[in-house]
Amino acid sequence: MRSVTTLLIGLASVVALGGCGGSDAVTTSTTDAPTMTEAPSAVQSSTSGAPESASQSPVGSATTTAVASPSGDDATLPSSTASPTLSIDIEAYEWRFQPDIWSVAAGEELTIEFANRGGTEHDWTLLALGQTITKLSEFDDDMVLFKVEEVPSGDAVTRTLTIDEPGTYQVICTLSGHFNTGMGGSLTVR
Repeated sequence: MRSVTTLLIGLASVVALGGCGGSDAVTTSTTDAPTMTEAPSAVQSSTSGAPESASQSPVGSATTTAVASPSGDDATLPSSTASPTLSIDIEAYEWRFQPDIWSVAAGEELTIEFANRGGTEHDWTLLALGQTITKLSEFDDDMVLFKVEEVPSGDAVTRTLTIDEPGTYQVICTLSGHFNTGMGGSLTVR
């Protein structure tokens, strides 16, 4: 019996010490207010389709994540000096975005996780600073600062952008009838 106890204590020590060092350092902080960044004159965007996953942040949250690689291998993980990535999750339904109000810092790269939970296609269109509409018939493509193109029902995509100019920007769904039935929101850049 004594050797079994000694073996269990030794095993517990190895497991406990094994978790103490040499692992990737991950820091995550979550807040209730989603945020985003944009720049009317200098919008940078990139697109990459991303399947929806169960590990995404809860809807309506903003997550800042910094990952440090102990080996310094930047090919697999960003270095500890890399800037944190700001991310917001947006869900589209008939006839609303959830959430529909965002506030972000100017000049930071933002990752948008856009999931269409509705039964029809939806988009997420950010109008340029100073451009606002009250009905879809007033909309023109020249008003667009950034757009997550139409996403089919049940699909999700990831897009990034950076906005430098502070202000309040109008967000709409440009598909026929969607904005007129309430599918809009606002993004404040500080």
